[in-house]
Amino acid sequence: MVKDMKSHKMVMSYIRKGLVVVSLMMATTSQAAIFDRLSASPASRDVSTNQLVTLPVTWRIISSHATEGRLDLRSSGQSLVFEDSFGNSLGTVTAKQWLETVPLPQSSRVTTTFSETIVVPQEVIRKARLNRSNRVVIKRVFVGVLYDLSRKPTSITATATGSINLNISTSSTTTELSVSRLLLSFENRLLARIVTRDSTLNAHVELKTHGVGIVRGVWELAEPATTRGTPFFRPIKQVSKHVTGGQSFQLISPSLPTNLDGLYLLRFRLLAPTLGTVPMIRYVVSPSGTSEAVRLLPIDLREPANKAYLKKNTAFAWQWIESAKYYQLEFFISLDQTGLEDREPDITALKRAAGVLVLGKNRNQILSDLTRRHFNSGYHYYWHVIAIDGKGNRIATSELRKIIMP
Repeated sequence: MVKDMKSHKMVMSYIRKGLVVVSLMMATTSQAAIFDRLSASPASRDVSTNQLVTLPVTWRIISSHATEGRLDLRSSGQSLVFEDSFGNSLGTVTAKQWLETVPLPQSSRVTTTFSETIVVPQEVIRKARLNRSNRVVIKRVFVGVLYDLSRKPTSITATATGSINLNISTSSTTTELSVSRLLLSFENRLLARIVTRDSTLNAHVELKTHGVGIVRGVWELAEPATTRGTPFFRPIKQVSKHVTGGQSFQLISPSLPTNLDGLYLLRFRLLAPTLGTVPMIRYVVSPSGTSEAVRLLPIDLREPANKAYLKKNTAFAWQWIESAKYYQLEFFISLDQTGLEDREPDITALKRAAGVLVLGKNRNQILSDLTRRHFNSGYHYYWHVIAIDGKGNRIATSELRKIIMP
């Protein structure tokens, strides 16, 4: 009776420590204990809401028996479950199966270990937060069968549930995932292409991130049937990438269709984290691979004035052009920044720095914070506006003007 009381107190001690929850089916006798102790290492870990958790863990089982015996331990692949701190299910995953036979000499106490790597989907942590829980509990069920070989062959079966606590950090110091740079372009950072029918074409998006989480986005395309009027964008591929800390990386688009002549509009829309702007580029498919020969009309630039400083509320405005379906506002940087105050720009020394595609109904544009991040403080830049018709042809262009990033 005294031993049973001590065993009960020991189990309750483990429960209070969060090391093990033993089911009512667990059987013990005065001579045997299949699960003297069940623990996990680590027993807990701090995580953030935007984190994909990859957790190497070692389960440790301590068993004892007064006489000679054999112990079969197992845990199925369907035994790994996630719960919030209120006991609500957050889902299950198919995990590693485990089966091991352990000999138990007379009056022995044996330790058995089982190691695995548990991947906790980000969605599980998000579900816990929606339930107002600051913890995800990972549970795995173990079954043990003890065979007593001393006298009559008898067996005892017991189950135990081990747990690991993931503590979700809600501290303001947690680094949330953010995107500080997003540049969508074709090869050589071109924002527009003219290609022949059935040619191979891809685009790419360059991203710079901070924090921890999963970047999710979707490539969307508007084809010639809709770009003659109101563009209709259809998704062509969703992408995701897990990032940790500050990273710069590139995502490649799927092969773009070039089987129909006309204007195509391509954009990359971030799903998480979200941005206020959706960058867009264009390409035209024509039988010859060249645009129709047209005389480019001049576009008068309204503001800002030449050599103005770029501010957060600087509005770029220009003359309205009839038949313009889109305007391309383009920015260039001089590779030679010396003596720029006293000379005109050398076109051959300019490199594209940024660009914005504007609908034809608009005649002005304020740059988003994301676009402004392409400009370096103290540098001189040049900008102009190009008008594009519904077939993707350039129909007008402006002069180059200088703007300075303070």
